[in-house]
Amino acid sequence: MLKNCITTLIALFLPFAVLLAQAPAPLQLFSDVPDTIAIAIPEDKADMQDFPLVYNIDDVDVDWTDYTYFAFEGGGLRRVPNPDQSGGNETDFVLEYTKAASADGGQPWGGFEYHLEDFVTTTDETVFRLNVWSPRDGIRALMKLETRDDQNSTGDQFVDVTVSEGWSTLEWDLGHVSQSTVWDRVVIIMDLDTNNPPQGGARDTWYLDDFELLNVESADDPSDPGDPGDPGDSDLDLVRIPLPVDFEDQSIDWDNVFLGFEGAHVDVIENPQKDDDNDSDWVGRMVKNADIYWAGAFFWTEETFWFDEENHTITMDVWSPRSNVGINLKLEQSDGSGEFDSFAVTSTSGEWETMTWDYSGASPQIDWDQLTMIFDFHVGQDGDGGPDWTWYFDNIVVNHADPDGDRPEGPGTPEDLHPVSLPLDFEDEEFNWNFAFFGFEGGHAARVENPDKSDLNDSEWVGRMVKGSGPFWAGAFMHTDEFFTIDQGSPYITMKVWSPRTDVPVLMKIEQQDGAAEFEVVGNTTTSGEWEVMQWDMSGAGFTTQWDMVVMIFDFREGGSGDAGENFTWYFDDLEVNQEAIPTSADDLVQEVPADFELRQNYPNPFNPATTISYDLPQAVQVELQVYNVLGQRVASLVSEHQQAGSYTVNFDASRLSSGTYLIRMQAGEHTFTRKMMLVK
Repeated sequence: MLKNCITTLIALFLPFAVLLAQAPAPLQLFSDVPDTIAIAIPEDKADMQDFPLVYNIDDVDVDWTDYTYFAFEGGGLRRVPNPDQSGGNETDFVLEYTKAASADGGQPWGGFEYHLEDFVTTTDETVFRLNVWSPRDGIRALMKLETRDDQNSTGDQFVDVTVSEGWSTLEWDLGHVSQSTVWDRVVIIMDLDTNNPPQGGARDTWYLDDFELLNVESADDPSDPGDPGDPGDSDLDLVRIPLPVDFEDQSIDWDNVFLGFEGAHVDVIENPQKDDDNDSDWVGRMVKNADIYWAGAFFWTEETFWFDEENHTITMDVWSPRSNVGINLKLEQSDGSGEFDSFAVTSTSGEWETMTWDYSGASPQIDWDQLTMIFDFHVGQDGDGGPDWTWYFDNIVVNHADPDGDRPEGPGTPEDLHPVSLPLDFEDEEFNWNFAFFGFEGGHAARVENPDKSDLNDSEWVGRMVKGSGPFWAGAFMHTDEFFTIDQGSPYITMKVWSPRTDVPVLMKIEQQDGAAEFEVVGNTTTSGEWEVMQWDMSGAGFTTQWDMVVMIFDFREGGSGDAGENFTWYFDDLEVNQEAIPTSADDLVQEVPADFELRQNYPNPFNPATTISYDLPQAVQVELQVYNVLGQRVASLVSEHQQAGSYTVNFDASRLSSGTYLIRMQAGEHTFTRKMMLVK
């Protein structure tokens, strides 16, 4: 998926703030009032009390001193007399929620959670309401439903606070939430602004009351919600449908065909936009109502399908309220073992058009049985459920290969690769080159005849890299038949490259097949339409690590998604490791030691289940690279060692974690960096 870089956050993961005994300046009169009750924070959330679905802070039956809420990252809670009964809320007691200043351990995402009786949503009109007194307007309030086992989440839901120094009712729309998931936890964070750390005191103190979940019912004996489940559930009960897909057969249980996620919903309705281009009686409708741009829906097909060189497209009729809307139509395997992204953009609005997605880079060895649709796949395009975020679609035609046809030879999984020898050339006629490379995300590498013999490269055979319409990090990798280490005296990898364009960034990465270590460097082509020798300085990888895998990604930049055409076809040959630097005056060919410490955004992001994390070290330091959840709990330690100057890359596999937001924290000597990443299963 596309990348979503964010601003480096302030230092993270200080211990949770204990109770905030001091009220903000305007409310000092409450300090000595006996009815002001500090709420204890449990060490184990299992000790927390459960609340009914509707309650207020006046409830005298609640023991407010005993594990009523769980606060995190500097969130402090007290039950206090209502400071403002002038209007909007005349109750006697309210919940005071204060975010500690960053210097005292407070974080922008400092908030709290509370537990509820088990419940399910019942209609598309389910809402959560909360009465809030805010010291400031123009801020955003986050709420999300979760399960206590951390296996399910609605994703972050935001509403705007528009009233300052007064009460207002905030309402979050939960109509898109799966009606089969049993929820039991609410998380609330006021003013989640990572660029504006909390300062504590009156500025960061809110009062809350009247917690309401409407149009839900107890999960003890829920009625049949008619929803197939949640993405990632092992017991999904989706109805598989035949290809091609239209919606005229009303005997199909369409309510159980599509599964929306992260705030998107699909249903089948009568065609509201009949015209000469589409006079179907029934069509699919996609409504996007979320604060996460990758919200979408997926469905399963009755039969698996695969693509070859002649048959590799999907067409779909789309009615869009806006033009220039990017739509990601992703191939997947329903068991989660494979995926392939492809993108197309609407060219019109307010009328039907037939769109085409290209899958020329998809491996012919993979059988697909799931299609995932994400409309307006772009950072910030989150949706509000209104007319501008409603699309209609119909007539999904998969132009796939003959199910009984002969497939070309090639690896179905990385385990099928035949290791190659270094240095790499393509003259060995006895080696089975069909199994030399494994392409990913639309990248495809193969052995072909040299299309442009010259004095620099007169080889008969070379490698060809074609980049399809997947994300910009599409590429291919190979396994080596022997381990190799980087030589300190000659640490360069060199390779002959023929590029259709100049100034194309080419990523060269060495890895260990078990994922224990990675190192990457990017160099740029300096010419087009002719062979040149490129070089990558791998000295930052160290000189003792043993490597057995090489990865190549051409046009490694935002916007570098390919189309499998001439401009996205490269040729390469004579890859050699442990070479001396090639004398050159081109500055962009020489890989210098990084100038600054940097933790780069992981890619892909969002990801499922693995992603790559890269960072730069301008000098040798002790490095700690760790992953935390939004509660400040460490979930993984990726690096803990002294490293030399250079650029580094590590893999993070989140297979055992649930969907949600996670934070990467790097401590490099005295330098601390943090990035946010999204796991979407």
